[in-house]
Amino acid sequence: MSTVKKSRLLVAISSLAIFSLMIATPAQADASDGFDDAANAAEAEALSAPAEDFLDFGDTLSVETQGITSRSTGYKGIVCTGQLDTTHYSKGAGGAIYKVKVKCNGTGLDRVNVRVRSILSFTPHAQGSPKKRAQADQIRTVTVGSPSPMVYYVPMSGNAGLGNGYWVKTTTMQITSPGHGTVGSKTVSEKKNIVRR
Repeated sequence: MSTVKKSRLLVAISSLAIFSLMIATPAQADASDGFDDAANAAEAEALSAPAEDFLDFGDTLSVETQGITSRSTGYKGIVCTGQLDTTHYSKGAGGAIYKVKVKCNGTGLDRVNVRVRSILSFTPHAQGSPKKRAQADQIRTVTVGSPSPMVYYVPMSGNAGLGNGYWVKTTTMQITSPGHGTVGSKTVSEKKNIVRR
């Protein structure tokens, strides 16, 4: 191969590599692509570790965006916080459920879409690995600055049954649009006897 052809080939390969790098590494793609990986990792840990490992954790799940760009307002930071409420018996559902209550604050946007993926698991023993009983995966529009939270039910319909033991709830959430926020996960275990009422 001649020197000129080798030079052109190297330039073409270099240009292709730079183009591929630019396509593969936008900031929003990184945040979006990480959601399912983060949720899968959090759920796998919750289902393999003893329920008592999660008893001393807090109950607030916080997600801060890496910056949302809106055509009309430019860069603005929005912070969404998801509060995991207690696992409880729901008369309407006929068994165990929990809710994730999401509020968003910040300026420059009226509303954002927030994805919340959750599982509710159970084991009768503190040292036991919980078994998944219910799940939910929802994207809802949350009004920024609203005093009332957007409520996500786990599960969305039905229930996780009854039982006396350790209820382990795992939630992963992310602002999905406009733009993508960081991903946050939280697992909390509660010792409760949930019976039909």
